Amino acid sequence: MSILTWSWIYFSIFMIVLFVLALSGMRRTKSAVDFATAPRAYGPWIIALALMATTASAAATMGNPGLVYAHGWPGLWYGMGGYMAIVVAWATSAYLLSRVGKNAGAKSMPDFMAIRFQSPILRVVTALACIAVVWYVAGQFAGLGWVFSNAMGFPYLTGVILGDIIIAAPKAQIGFAGPRTIAETIKVELPEGFQTAEFM
Repeated sequence: MSILTWSWIYFSIFMIVLFVLALSGMRRTKSAVDFATAPRAYGPWIIALALMATTASAAATMGNPGLVYAHGWPGLWYGMGGYMAIVVAWATSAYLLSRVGKNAGAKSMPDFMAIRFQSPILRVVTALACIAVVWYVAGQFAGLGWVFSNAMGFPYLTGVILGDIIIAAPKAQIGFAGPRTIAETIKVELPEGFQTAEFM
């Protein structure tokens, strides 16, 4: 089979898994706190793998394959060893952070920093640092456009837009823009069919 066929197969599998996870998350997310902390339902290894996927992102889909292609087997030391080291590092530290955060009543990293060091200013600084990571997210959209363009034949801009929809849509339905979370946040019962095309 051609690389285009394999790309569509893996893309279809990915979308099915994403859809199942989105439905599962939607059922379990009742409030903004649920979305922010996932009711502390995941262990350190799941969190570590999620963080590794976030860290790898476009580098994993483009940078590492290119490195291995250019240098052969030695390139795998970085591609495999480097990211597994990140998993181990987060797996060993995430549990401690989670335990301390739970004891302190922190719901996010800015909360944790403010409570741990008793500094409201540090809360603001940490929140701004989290927002500043948007430049990293922009790089991922560039990577998505490249992958869709080269592996699946889409125009580059179409790939960027498609990647944006794939990333944003499940999160919007599950979390910060989901109707249940909005209703819980503003303490108002929303009309039936809120956020649907028919309602609009």
